[in-house]
Amino acid sequence: MDITRFIESEYVDVKMVSESTNKKVIILTDGVVEDTKFGKRLTLTVSIMAKIKKYTPNKISLENLKLAYGLMTESWVNKIIELRVESDVNNNRLRVVAHEITQPEVTIKQVELENVIENV
Repeated sequence: MDITRFIESEYVDVKMVSESTNKKVIILTDGVVEDTKFGKRLTLTVSIMAKIKKYTPNKISLENLKLAYGLMTESWVNKIIELRVESDVNNNRLRVVAHEITQPEVTIKQVELENVIENV
């Protein structure tokens, strides 16, 4: 039995984004609200590196997504975003931040193919 799923986090994290070559993610759902140690947070289901993961955007990411796609998360479904690892100087740690893809010619099929190739 492959134990990868027991080792990997079910959430997108700094390590996963750092290891991804294209940093592209497809938003698959409009999200759910989850109780976390930081309070209630939006959690999206996404595809990254040919894997289905949960992604909890931070406030900067939410603002970027709102500016790009609007306030209603339903309009975010099937959008391709780019995740970047950035330094959080206030907390002296790294964080994952979502950014709009600036290349409109990028398609979901291209990202899925890149993610599958990357995962081989």
